[in-house]
Parts: sequence; C-alpha cells; structure tokens
Amino acid sequence: ANDLIPHSSNEGSVTWGCGGVARNIAEACARVASNMNGRIKVHFCSLVGDDVAGKAILDRCERAGIDISFVNVGNTPTATYCAVHDSMGDLHIGVTDARAIDELTRHHVSRVLEHITNKRNCCFMVDTNISPSCFRQIGEFASEHSIPLWNDPVSVDKAKRLVDNNLLQYVTCMTPNFDEAKAIIEAFPTSANVGTPNCPIAAAHDLLLLGKRLETCIVTLGSEGSVTVFKSGKQRVIQIPCCPVDKDKVISTNGAGDTLTGATMALVVDGMPWNEALQHGAYAAALTVQGKDSVSEAVSKVWKG
Repeated sequence: ANDLIPHSSNEGSVTWGCGGVARNIAEACARVASNMNGRIKVHFCSLVGDDVAGKAILDRCERAGIDISFVNVGNTPTATYCAVHDSMGDLHIGVTDARAIDELTRHHVSRVLEHITNKRNCCFMVDTNISPSCFRQIGEFASEHSIPLWNDPVSVDKAKRLVDNNLLQYVTCMTPNFDEAKAIIEAFPTSANVGTPNCPIAAAHDLLLLGKRLETCIVTLGSEGSVTVFKSGKQRVIQIPCCPVDKDKVISTNGAGDTLTGATMALVVDGMPWNEALQHGAYAAALTVQGKDSVSEAVSKVWKG
C-alpha cells in the first residue's frame, strides 16, 4: 500500500505465499544445504490443515528439499499470517491465526526425537509459536544430549514466553530483533540485575548472561544489518551490514530475517566460520527482499559447496 490510512480501506496489491518463521528458516537452510552434497538434511515438524494452504506449504517445502515426514495434517485450518507493508516494503502491521500450531503435541515431538540416531551431528531450530510444553520437551532432550538449540522469538509478545515459562535456559543461539531482545530482558524479575539495554550489543550481552546454555546471540536490525555477540572466543562481536539493494528493487522485507537465520545456520552447522556464514546470510536476505516469496528461490545459489 502507499501511505496507509488508519480506520479505512486502503488501495494496494494482495499476494499469497508460504511463510511461518520456522518454515521460512527451514526453507532457507534447505536451499543453502542443497549444495552440500547431502551433508545436511533439513526435517520440518509442524501441523497443517487439510486445505489449499496446507497442500501449498507441503508442496513448497518438498520443492525446497525439506523432509516433511514429520508434518501432520489435521482438521484445524492451516496457520495464516497477514502482513500489511507500506510503500517502502516495510512491515506496518501483521495479524496471525496460529491455532493449528497449538495442536502440535508432545506426541508429535516424540516422533521426531525418536528418529534422531546421530545426536553428535544434530541441531534444532525452535520458534516460540509452539507450546511451552513442546518447547521444553525439545529443550530437555537437547540439553541432555548437548545438541545445539537455535531459537527465533517470533514477536515481542511471544518472546516473553521464554522467560515466563523458563525456556531460555535451553537455547544455545537465538536470533531476536532489538525489540524482541529488550522484551525478553525486561520480562526478567528485577533480581536479575539487568536494566533496559540502550543498544543491540548491550542487549545481546545481557541475554548471554541470562541464558544458561546461550553462547551466541544474533540481533537482527532490519536495514542496518545484524550484530552477533558471543559468550566466549577471540572475536566477541561481529557486525554485518545489509547487502546494498536499490530501494526500487525492494518488494517486501517479510522473511528477510528468517532467510538470514536459515542460511547462516546451514553454513555454521557445516563448519563455516561465523563471520563468513553471516555475510552469506546477509546476501541471502538481500535476495529475499527483492521478491514476493518469504524465502527467495535464488537463495539456493548463495553458496556453492
């Protein structure tokens, strides 16, 4: 839409596509991994409805190279997210109906965990759309077997679940934006002795102090790129700017952060140094903002292993 007028209908264009934070990350990860000669396999655990949207998601995932054997088809309509963007392609407001995800149970998660035989070369990505019970089930398994667990908080409101349900203790790498990072920190009781951070680096440092297993925090900053802070190591902070994209080529920023996360995750798990992986992730995100899909198919060409 052009200049959005509140409390009124607005002229604009409407498109439909496959999304969802975890699904987007899985697609970006799978597309980058498609050039790794089978070293990394991406499995997606979720629940979709027996409807047009559900069928489209399954088809898109399969075409991206994602194993969907752990995706369950139920009677609840497929989770839907409606994003309204302004004339610059930036998100103005989003509305989510994720009732289907609420029906994902510990039984569904158990099927995935029972499938894991090679725990040494495994990595989880869990967003905060799933129930705290399922998150905790995965977190306990990951902690017991020393498996990395990545997390995307999804939104400011859902980010608080990490504190309210004591879930942050299981996370080894997280990818909040600055607002989500502040929301998590502010949700901790005053006894935690952390105040409201005044910059992304400070926010990341605070999260690293608060998270028991947390070793890496990637704070995404939209058009300003990202900042990654590590709990240990020689290089404690990596700042990566966005890859330049002409404003007239930006169609939608929806999914850009997820693309950065998925691409970076695939490369880090495959052994690439963080600095290089994050640069490739930024390039992948730049490709996504130039299209209507939440993850550009061009992400498959980001890296040739």
